[in-house]
Amino acid sequence: MPIDIPDVERAIRPHLPSIGPIAITPISTGKFNTSFFITGNDISWVIRIAPPHDSVFIFYEHDIMRQEPGIHAQLLEQTSVPVPHIIVYDDSLTQIDRDFVIMERLDGHPISDVSCDYNKVLNQVGDILAQTHLQEAEANGYIGEHRPMEPQARWVDAFHIMWNRLIDGVVEVGHYDEAESTRFRSLLDRHIRLFDRDIPSSLLHMDVWAENILVDDNSTVTGLIDWDRACRAILRSSTPSPTTAEYPNQHSGKVTEKRGISRPMPVFARYSTCSTSSRNTSSSGRAVATIQPELTNTNGRFSTFFTDQTSRRRLPQTGFCLIP
Repeated sequence: MPIDIPDVERAIRPHLPSIGPIAITPISTGKFNTSFFITGNDISWVIRIAPPHDSVFIFYEHDIMRQEPGIHAQLLEQTSVPVPHIIVYDDSLTQIDRDFVIMERLDGHPISDVSCDYNKVLNQVGDILAQTHLQEAEANGYIGEHRPMEPQARWVDAFHIMWNRLIDGVVEVGHYDEAESTRFRSLLDRHIRLFDRDIPSSLLHMDVWAENILVDDNSTVTGLIDWDRACRAILRSSTPSPTTAEYPNQHSGKVTEKRGISRPMPVFARYSTCSTSSRNTSSSGRAVATIQPELTNTNGRFSTFFTDQTSRRRLPQTGFCLIP
């Protein structure tokens, strides 16, 4: 059943500092949890309520909220990353039949909802993520309190588990048949050496997009929120990211922006044109010096494309493959 206002009232009442009038306002952003603003005489909070425990999840989404308080505490203690203080995390199911977390409300609005100076904002996000990535760990993978997997000493082993667990989930809901499952598992096995790098793992946010970046009227970043999907992994600055800032410049942590297009590190690779008819891939391609990943920003949403640096031709969004 959907969460309603009486559910929210039952969840927050034991934690209110005093009895008095409060306002509960649904938050329209967010795709996974159900969230509300809580305002009163002495409080300005956000409550995030998890989906029901019997929902269909990606493997790492089970009890995912459990790791968020620890991540916030680490960032608040060791960095200047703007995250809210956690007031309470409750997985007892005594107030309502969902896990929930109550935290302070940060100033600002998501950049998806306001007009701002994106270059200024993304440079700040680059600095924020540079601090985040300095939070190293000896283990790799999803190692938070929800423990969806055993932590691994090497990233290559963690990624192998994560990849195969994701495929398991797609198979379970009927979207991959046996042939597709085998194909994608063997794809990683063929290229597994590319993930075997002996460097410490870093804390990665894993969900940096417009709705999770808060800014004020001066385009100052006031918050980076929704850390429940964070994991520990190695950084590879030459890999294009689905968002501009998750892979900032490896030296300064800043994002280089020119005319609204961010320019991450070049990828040295080959590409081929691909045909995927009848679920089979055939290719005929040629080597190129570099392929430049670039990201376009349209109203706070980012798209990746690649440019052949030899011919200066932009590759199509589909119909080509990168070959390590």
